[in-house]
Amino acid sequence: MNKQKKTLFPVLAGVTALIALSAVSFSGCGVSYPAGTAAQSVSDMCKKEYDISVKAKVYGKTLWVYLPLDQLVDANGQIDEKTGDTIENAALCVHRVLSSTDEDLDFYVLIASDIKTLGAEFTLIGHVYDIMRVRLLDISRGEYQRRMLRDLKINPAALGDAEGHHIRLSDLDMARFLAEQFTRRIKLKFENEKKLNQKFVYKSGKWYVQNNTFILNLDIAEKEPSETLPLRSSKHKEPNVLDIALKELAFILRRYGFEDYEKVRIANFATNETRILTKEEMKQIR
Repeated sequence: MNKQKKTLFPVLAGVTALIALSAVSFSGCGVSYPAGTAAQSVSDMCKKEYDISVKAKVYGKTLWVYLPLDQLVDANGQIDEKTGDTIENAALCVHRVLSSTDEDLDFYVLIASDIKTLGAEFTLIGHVYDIMRVRLLDISRGEYQRRMLRDLKINPAALGDAEGHHIRLSDLDMARFLAEQFTRRIKLKFENEKKLNQKFVYKSGKWYVQNNTFILNLDIAEKEPSETLPLRSSKHKEPNVLDIALKELAFILRRYGFEDYEKVRIANFATNETRILTKEEMKQIR
């Protein structure tokens, strides 16, 4: 199952990039979808414009959209163009409605489930305000893509479920959304940035939010000396994992203007290093 998951992610990453592009590919103004109509409007638009059947419901301030598919990927982890278009078009409908409604919503969740073959399930989570910001070019498409949370798993409960009964609805929480975004961004940063990838190996990242405190546990180890490139100068400052992580977290909190927390407790298990910072100390990090 893990092998399947690793195969699927690069394929669906391309779909996520198209969804990010779709967020800026339409224009809208005013209120086209009054409060109380967002969920039904997404369902109606999907059906009318793309002949896609979805189940949509608002829970608290979160819009949930369920997209049942006959097949998400094949046995080789490949997604065909038609399925990719279907997911992209459903996401476009979500973006269009959320950009033109006065309904008080903070998050959207789009779940595409294979209900007939493997039970593969792709989940996409986004913040409503980020849709507005990317359309206004306040953030780039690349930054918008980094802000979206995505997950892929094999979920046997999805098989045969055209109505989405196996989905457990909840009202998403901003602190948890940001903590999950942080762990995802740190993973991508240490895996994709050449200088960091040459020196470190990312093993895991977990998060908790408890008593107004972000608890972030990383496991990022230095590679063996034989695996890394030699430093150009003995005066070269060694990068510190927690310095890098705290700078990334401070950036996220600052860009979202999030202040509903008191402390950050962050640790790197690979080095047995732990730091505890107050909100005011986090604000000083640049």
